[in-house]
Amino acid sequence: MNGIHLIFSIILLLSFACLGAEPPKVNTEVEYWKRAYSINDDQDEKEVLACKIGKYYYSRGLYKSAIKYLDKTTESTCFLLKIKTLVVLGRLDEAFDLVEKLKPDWLKSIIIGDICFKKGKYQDAYTFYRLVPEDAVYKPFVLLKEAECLSLLGETDEAQQIYSNLVGDFEGTFVAEVAKRRLKEEYREHYYIQLGAFSTEEAAISFKEKLEKKKGIKLDIVSKTEGERTLYCVRYGDFPSRAGAENKAKEIFQDTIFLIGWE
Repeated sequence: MNGIHLIFSIILLLSFACLGAEPPKVNTEVEYWKRAYSINDDQDEKEVLACKIGKYYYSRGLYKSAIKYLDKTTESTCFLLKIKTLVVLGRLDEAFDLVEKLKPDWLKSIIIGDICFKKGKYQDAYTFYRLVPEDAVYKPFVLLKEAECLSLLGETDEAQQIYSNLVGDFEGTFVAEVAKRRLKEEYREHYYIQLGAFSTEEAAISFKEKLEKKKGIKLDIVSKTEGERTLYCVRYGDFPSRAGAENKAKEIFQDTIFLIGWE
């Protein structure tokens, strides 16, 4: 296929020369592909170019531009990428329709799991991830997803065990590094939800009392001094994991600015 592309490129350049015109100035390789796509009458070539352009945009996080071209190709190498792009864009029903055509079934389970995760249905996502067999090539990555679901569901001990196993079983790999980072970030002894920080205790007390009345909960004020500056921080809770703190924050403080801290 690369030979065809080369021949096509030469023909394109010779065409401009015969017409006495300068070849178009192209800033990047993808702009050249797009120009070639727009003037090419061969449907097979157009689909190959659309696939390349879609992959290029996806690799750079430009998902709306990616799907514009992935929708124009039936290349098998772009089929899974199209589903992933639709999931990222939140077009979940379209993604689900395409998933039904996937083989093998374990690959279908991964994508359906990703769709459920995107919808916030973590228990359903976990159920589908668990259907992926142990010998599947993507199983280590799926285990990361399983652990993330468990963490978000409050099953922190099980999630922590999976991360620990991944660190030991796949030492030196990308999966192990991700697991190691999540263990370090998510499983400290004390996590809290911080809702505000004030330069005076009076302002902190006023904010605390108003929010307690609004939410019907008990908040704490903790003072922190750095150099000559003291801040009075309004906090809520004491959680064993970041995921637990984040879930509670989204449940109670969805209309309030917050951050997750730890000690």
